[in-house]
Amino acid sequence: MANDPIDWALRIKEYRQRNNLTQEAMAEDLGVDRTTIIRWEKGRDKPALMYHKKILALTPVVEEGVLRGIIDFIDNIDGFATLMDADFRVLRTTRKHQRLMGYDPADLYGKPSQPYWSEAMESIIKHVGGLKGYRANGIHRVDLTLVRKPGEGGFSISKPLISVGRTTAIGDPRNPICHLTTLRVIESANDEATPPNMIIGLDGEIPLPSSLLG
Repeated sequence: MANDPIDWALRIKEYRQRNNLTQEAMAEDLGVDRTTIIRWEKGRDKPALMYHKKILALTPVVEEGVLRGIIDFIDNIDGFATLMDADFRVLRTTRKHQRLMGYDPADLYGKPSQPYWSEAMESIIKHVGGLKGYRANGIHRVDLTLVRKPGEGGFSISKPLISVGRTTAIGDPRNPICHLTTLRVIESANDEATPPNMIIGLDGEIPLPSSLLG
């Protein structure tokens, strides 16, 4: 333990704060009491060996190369894509997406994506209990056909835009590295090639909100 390379205090505290967990909630997840979490976070004590595996599973370390690889992918594709962090802040968009929607990426990068969600995406997030519910359900894939109205979400499009998109969680969907959305623009929402809307969690398909049915 003296040569333990893991900073348990930092790892536990960052995970708890990133996921909006109270010390009591994390204590319950790990099967300990709150005072134990306090001691670990203050560095007064380190988790016993029996807790190492569970804490490491809850708090995976993400290599910087993972994000760099996805950013490189986005910068070099001739299509529409958006990369968001675990809290749905915008990290990167493709040049084609920027031209289509008419925005300056400097105005979006590092900022929450919520103001730019379509009505359908906002409906889904509310349906699953907000971003916390999104994680709790382990949602790793959302397929949506969207009809975005002119001006919706603050984008400067002059006519309705129909797109087929997929948002995928990268890494463990309960504690993702990031979220990647890819999409294609289509002529009609009734196109026979358009896949059905669906939400997929760790326990299977999640029923859609009524606003997206039919």
